[in-house]
Amino acid sequence: MKCPLHPRRDVVGYCAECGRLGCADCIGRLGDRTLCVRCYKKQQDEVYGEREREERKRHKQKLVVRFASGRILKGTSYTLDPSTPGFYLDAIDQPETERSMFIRFEDLKAVFFVKDFEGKFDENLEYSDWAAEGEEVIVTFPDGEVLEGHTLTDYDDRAPRFHVLPNDDSGNNISVLVERANTANVQVGVGAGGLGTKPSVAEPIEYTQAPVGQDEALGDLYFESRNYSAALAEYEKALRQHPRSRRLRRKVLVGNYNMGVHCIKAKSYAEAKKYFELVLKEDPKHEKALKNSLKLKRMLERKREVASETGAG
Repeated sequence: MKCPLHPRRDVVGYCAECGRLGCADCIGRLGDRTLCVRCYKKQQDEVYGEREREERKRHKQKLVVRFASGRILKGTSYTLDPSTPGFYLDAIDQPETERSMFIRFEDLKAVFFVKDFEGKFDENLEYSDWAAEGEEVIVTFPDGEVLEGHTLTDYDDRAPRFHVLPNDDSGNNISVLVERANTANVQVGVGAGGLGTKPSVAEPIEYTQAPVGQDEALGDLYFESRNYSAALAEYEKALRQHPRSRRLRRKVLVGNYNMGVHCIKAKSYAEAKKYFELVLKEDPKHEKALKNSLKLKRMLERKREVASETGAG
């Protein structure tokens, strides 16, 4: 039987919600349910709520999807959760009936989060407030391509895929989600120093390995959709239950840093300074937090001086 929307493709299943038949590009999984594109998006609305959906729309991600086979697709996605089997891509340069398709991670080489589809981006704009807080890494792909950068969070060699922020942040790639099974080699911890430094605290801490609970998983979901405030709240709840978890401490640190950047963009400078101070309390050597905190301190002092001079006049 052929797919109603893609007549040259075979039907692989049906939607558990509406019964619609579809091919591999039309049918995907959300949790333990098989759903079509329309019902998948409807279920997401029920899970996240309209407010979160609007937040994701404002942060629509430009993606270049590169398959292990060599195929390349360009498009956008509102939500891409690496812990799921795949995601829906609204592809460009595709017929209207084939634009929305389900992409399976296992078929990919990597997903490139880009500034511009053609590489023609405005160098004066800041395209991402992601901060690399993991280990230095060199990824070699079977086709010979080499990717050098730092992992977004602490590196987990059991995870099927992981984010790498390239060392060259002046290029078109913001981040790369690497599919581990389709790499030739992954070197971790190469070189020394950099953004991969571990938290520095006043007293030695005996870290424990905490299980991934519901709060942390929800935080990861919020983080992927760039709702950093909600992500931080969930990470902090998880950390209160497992205060000696290195992984959770790192996620809270990253959450505080991203909230600081967000506050700068919103011109809430005093609030931004508080977030960077929380980062430095956990990691006094955090280079970017140190730099931003110093800039904000000088800016706020100058504003107070100007206010004082104005009042005296």
